Amino acid sequence: MPEHASQLRQGFVRHAPWLLILSCLALFTTKAAFNLPLLVMAIAGLVIGVRQRGIWRQPMVKEMLLLFVCLWVPIVASLPDAVMPERAVSTAIRYLGFPLAGLYVIHVLRHAWVRDRLPRIFFIMVVLWVFDGLFQFVFGVDVFGRETMGVGRLTGMFPGLRFTHVLAVVSPLMFWMLLNSPRRSPWLRMGLFLALLLVLVVGGSRSAWLMSLVVMGVYCFVLLRDSDSRKVMRYLAVGLVVMLVVVLIAFQSNAVRHRMAQTAGVFSGDLQQFDTATSNRLSIWKVGMKMFIAHPVNGVGPRGFRYDFERHASKDNRLLQGPEKGATHPHLFMLEVAAETGSIGLAGLLILFVLLLRRVWRLMPAWRDPAFAWSLAALVAFFPLNAHMALYGSYWGSLAWLLLVIALGMSQASSSSSSVGRSSGSS
Repeated sequence: MPEHASQLRQGFVRHAPWLLILSCLALFTTKAAFNLPLLVMAIAGLVIGVRQRGIWRQPMVKEMLLLFVCLWVPIVASLPDAVMPERAVSTAIRYLGFPLAGLYVIHVLRHAWVRDRLPRIFFIMVVLWVFDGLFQFVFGVDVFGRETMGVGRLTGMFPGLRFTHVLAVVSPLMFWMLLNSPRRSPWLRMGLFLALLLVLVVGGSRSAWLMSLVVMGVYCFVLLRDSDSRKVMRYLAVGLVVMLVVVLIAFQSNAVRHRMAQTAGVFSGDLQQFDTATSNRLSIWKVGMKMFIAHPVNGVGPRGFRYDFERHASKDNRLLQGPEKGATHPHLFMLEVAAETGSIGLAGLLILFVLLLRRVWRLMPAWRDPAFAWSLAALVAFFPLNAHMALYGSYWGSLAWLLLVIALGMSQASSSSSSVGRSSGSS
């Protein structure tokens, strides 16, 4: 018995670090429970940083700190003029946990076997999310009995309408695994590809559609650069057939037909129809622009948009007619950053995005390495034209940062012969 207990302890010590990262990813199916593993990782990262001071000089850690500065310095610069100092200060403090949690993630991913295992287990998790969404599409409720929202909008096991947003941003991992899985399972891969695209399309989120198009566009570009032309044509032909099937099925969905009919108003040339078609986005964007013009240098402080909305909105703004009086954020990353952290924040976001874009570009020749897929996921998570949740909000800010530091940790595989990507490429 003592020997058995010793083996269990050793197994726990060996697997607990990477399972903590996986549990954090899994808990994004909740409103805020992901904050607990993030806090634990931040505390562990602090201990690691104190005990192993040389770790701060590692290339991936230095790159992480540079990317963090792009986000955090504008937040700090906005504090003197923040319209809601309490929210701005709490955001600045919360962000301090990001580099510590990132240090922990990079430290854990130094092991090749962890870099091999994490994406594979996460792939299985995402497949479960996809099939839960399909179940909800077919039966109107998911496996936990949760109903669709609005006009058939899919939620899966996620709170609110976050499901397809998260699925779209992690889709590079799905595509990477499907493209690198064994050749003996082409029908299974095609079926999973069909299921993924179908859920993304019928989910009813135009922001998820945009992120998915960016991901698929990058992968098409990568495949066209591949030296094996026959393989490329096979992949593209399969992709075209699958997308055609998805479109035919998707148009049987009330949610898709409703969103497409609503989106048609964008091209009407009428501003009122454009506003209706974009779910009042134009009414919000006008306020965001006025807010930025009034506070061009350092903005109104992170999460301050809702508190300064009414002061910059015109009296006929339709969002002032409802009971909630305004909007919580601008529903556009660039405008959110511009309004809340000013030109300093806008410069920081663009620098961060360019650095991530350069990272993805550098990894393209070795796209079979999992670091490419995680880096692409981080790039999409910080895409300046995202129009869904708030970048400075706890949910999306934490998810985007976690994807980013996992991408950095996975990049350590480039010097290891046991990396997943290379073993996949040689299969």
